[in-house]
Amino acid sequence: MAEYIKRISIDQLRLGMYIADLDCGWMSHPFWLTRFRVEREEQIAQLRDAGIMEFYIDTRKGSDVSEAQLKSEVDQSIDDALLDILVEKPSQAVTAELGAELPRAKAILDRAHATIHSILLDAKLGKKLNMDPVRDVAQELADSVRRNADALNILGRIKEKDSYIFHHSISVGVLLMILQHDSGLSNEEVMDAGIGGMLHDIGKIYVDSQILNKPGKLSHIEFEAMRKHVGYGVSVLKQYPELSSDVILPALEHHERYDGTGYPFGKKGEQISSLGQKAAIIDVYDALTSDRCYHLGMTPPMAIRKIFEWSKHHFNPQQVKDFVKSIGIYPVGTLVSLESGKLAVVVEHNYDDLTSPKVLAFFNMQNKLHIKPHLIDLARHFGFGGGDRVLRYEDERKWGLDPHHYLQQWLAWD
Repeated sequence: MAEYIKRISIDQLRLGMYIADLDCGWMSHPFWLTRFRVEREEQIAQLRDAGIMEFYIDTRKGSDVSEAQLKSEVDQSIDDALLDILVEKPSQAVTAELGAELPRAKAILDRAHATIHSILLDAKLGKKLNMDPVRDVAQELADSVRRNADALNILGRIKEKDSYIFHHSISVGVLLMILQHDSGLSNEEVMDAGIGGMLHDIGKIYVDSQILNKPGKLSHIEFEAMRKHVGYGVSVLKQYPELSSDVILPALEHHERYDGTGYPFGKKGEQISSLGQKAAIIDVYDALTSDRCYHLGMTPPMAIRKIFEWSKHHFNPQQVKDFVKSIGIYPVGTLVSLESGKLAVVVEHNYDDLTSPKVLAFFNMQNKLHIKPHLIDLARHFGFGGGDRVLRYEDERKWGLDPHHYLQQWLAWD
């Protein structure tokens, strides 16, 4: 990373500085560009009002802050902190082999997609909603999470751009269930989180699709229309007394922020429920890692690092740590480079050591040739199916490779 990009706080910002990255891709802000020279005090006030408290400057194009950290130093400190988090990871009880759980999880996930698609369509048509199928599929998802959460995690990484709202809804529900399960909560609490996650964006069916899918920045009027999806969703869910109050929390609070800069109520800190705090983290994570019709998603490890960085202000730091401990720093579906010179995709975690997952190697980096895909357990020694280690995560676009293609092939073989 270039030695002229530095991270500064809003209090260090002065006129004449050049912002290289607002570092808030998921947030609404009043600027049409994320790179610009600060020329007016009004711009600084607008950044502060938008809750953008830290960002990166380019010292070649504007004034410097001598004591500010270089981006490379920030990245290294984040990597070190994430590794420290994983040391705390306790053993997870997995009651089913991944190969046995995958076909069951796929069937459950297919039913979940059909169920949520039907619910959203009925809601849009103004029909009375039957919540029984949602509860039934939530129980099935909870059972799969308990048996082996990696199965749903793998399948959740295989998404389609043209059905984002359905994939996003299911992904948020599944990840909330995993986080609740890993927190040792009851089956009822895990299920309520899953139902709430799957229905958290139900209000978006009442928002103009041109606003939902707009490739550029939303105008003030458009953003205000988008914000209304929270109220719409809560109003729909409150019509069904059979839903617990916890089910409504993800819809109500997934856009609230720990520092009070979120919406609709600007709740701060512990004013936001624990489930709402988790939903906010997971909603952003899945949005960051998803391809849309107008942008490509981040790699999961990059999104994890961004969320960890933002936890200083926008998310509960402890909840972010718990999230990292649940999915690891190399979530399933991540493309990684190995010490042996191979590229591989993460297919399963070793819960005693989330830094050493099971991976499917399929490409030789030195020769730039595909190799016969083979499974490597990085927690094992050489001669016992292991003997390699992750060097770093890779951006699949850099290599022109689709790790999810190999995941799908492997799923068919297994």
